[in-house]
Amino acid sequence: MLHQIPIFAQVRRLTMDFFDPKWSSVNWTAHTRLLRELRSLIPFVSEGCIMKLIGSEELYLITQLDMRAIGGLDIVYRAGNFSRNSAPGRPNCRQFRSFTLTKGSPISTTYFKWFLYAQRIVIEAADLEAILDRIPGLSSTNELDTCTSTMDSRMVTESPAAYNRFPHLRTLRATTEVAKTFIRQFWLEPLQEITICRDESGGIDSFDALVDAMLKRGYYLLQLRTLTVEAFPPWQSLFRLLLDLGNTHGGGITTVRLPGLPHPSILRLLVGALCTIREDYKTALNYNKMESGEVEGGLGCGDCSAAGWTCHEGTECRRFSTDTVVSITKDTYVGEHSLV
Repeated sequence: MLHQIPIFAQVRRLTMDFFDPKWSSVNWTAHTRLLRELRSLIPFVSEGCIMKLIGSEELYLITQLDMRAIGGLDIVYRAGNFSRNSAPGRPNCRQFRSFTLTKGSPISTTYFKWFLYAQRIVIEAADLEAILDRIPGLSSTNELDTCTSTMDSRMVTESPAAYNRFPHLRTLRATTEVAKTFIRQFWLEPLQEITICRDESGGIDSFDALVDAMLKRGYYLLQLRTLTVEAFPPWQSLFRLLLDLGNTHGGGITTVRLPGLPHPSILRLLVGALCTIREDYKTALNYNKMESGEVEGGLGCGDCSAAGWTCHEGTECRRFSTDTVVSITKDTYVGEHSLV
């Protein structure tokens, strides 16, 4: 690795995956080689470089390194066990940007310490509740992504400390069930953005119940400005949320992000709701089904049907994607109605 040092002086992002076969010959009971090479490499990495480390028990070594030469650190922990003597503390770096706990990783109080310092946390492990039960508080966390996790909606907060577990959380990405539980159980006043991801069925079940929870606890969501939904939601529930959240508690959502633009006849209603214009949405939506060509029992895909578009591609349709989203505000232009 050392002969490549001149190259790293110009690198802006550097990823080291210790599950890569090239590391298979390393004797992790002696760690000397890895520690020596990392110590030699880091001072030559360009200032501002973002370093990403992927591994398991070997990752605790970073707490022994002076990483202030790099701009930020991302850690991805995969299934494995820390050695008995490992004790990862706060990484000595400018910015501990993110910690990802991948699916299948064992629950360990050892790496939980990293949860306390990371600005962004991604939890892919299934049982989110079991993890949160072991973390006293996440005072450094600004972003939390729990999209592949589940949580018991009946979970009860037992203490004020647990209730205020996310004092600086600004961004939450979760399924409707997890988001609903968070809103019911935790103090989320700093929250500025919620992303609702698709569940295992590919949809967003229980969106109506999520809206009910958000309206009931709206006085804790005064900073919420952006709602991202990775599948098209029930439009009436969305319009109710946009109209009532701001009118009842002040503030309100100003930007809705969707996997694509809905049919102009629905887009007009959405922009109107963002402008707090009230209409008979149920009647308007029923009319729009006929206007947009949406037919009950049609052969089109579910996303096109939910967005009000005519679709003849079925499962082959690629009109919408979760990789890109469209932002809609009260200033979004609504063109002439189109039937295609």
